[in-house]
Amino acid sequence: IESLDGDKKPDLVIIDIHLKGELDGYWLCDKIQKHFPEIRLVMISSDNPVLVKKRLNRTNLQVQFIKKPFTINEMAELFE
Repeated sequence: IESLDGDKKPDLVIIDIHLKGELDGYWLCDKIQKHFPEIRLVMISSDNPVLVKKRLNRTNLQVQFIKKPFTINEMAELFE
């Protein structure tokens, strides 16, 4: 989060659900969205997409999801 606090912020952050340690991508997306709502968030995971979407629906997160593995064309479709 601190690395996003500078003058140059990304337009997009791609986050895996599974992060090293105790925190996960849901937690990180929540923090980024609260501090930097202008940053677009894409969450990636090989987890069951139905379960991921159910969990996202129970949150206020404005996150797009794509299942791994994905092709560059599948990722590009998120931005059309």
